[in-house]
Amino acid sequence: MVLPGLTHPGSVVDRQVRLLDVMPTLLETMGAEGPPGLQGTSLLPLLRGEELPELPAFSELSYNKKTSLRSPPWKLIHDPATDRYRLYDIAGDPGETRNVIREHPEVAAELTERMRTIREAAEAASRDYPHQEGDVALTQDKIDQLEALGYVGN
Repeated sequence: MVLPGLTHPGSVVDRQVRLLDVMPTLLETMGAEGPPGLQGTSLLPLLRGEELPELPAFSELSYNKKTSLRSPPWKLIHDPATDRYRLYDIAGDPGETRNVIREHPEVAAELTERMRTIREAAEAASRDYPHQEGDVALTQDKIDQLEALGYVGN
């Protein structure tokens, strides 16, 4: 992301940030407030050379419901189909080849609790925003715009 006066092309923030932090960052840059309950943290302090607390990254795969929590140097993965957890030292093992959960049960317990808390907060936030399932009718104009962007094939 390039923000005039704050970043330079090719600049790198050498720490974990999350996609959900982009919107709060852009809103703060514009001097605007987000909707109530907006998740994420503005990254502007990092861009100004200031500190921010750790930003744990939670993810969930919709097709198999596996979840992960990345809190450097650790990554915890939960597979609900087997109710198994795996823990990786992503600083020392970025390829995630060695499950170290038995060597670090206290880390696994802490991250498991944090994962539960984050999941519950995300589920609560999703209930606050109306959504619908099923097909959505698109106008021809919207279809043409999506095709121009490459999202829809001709």
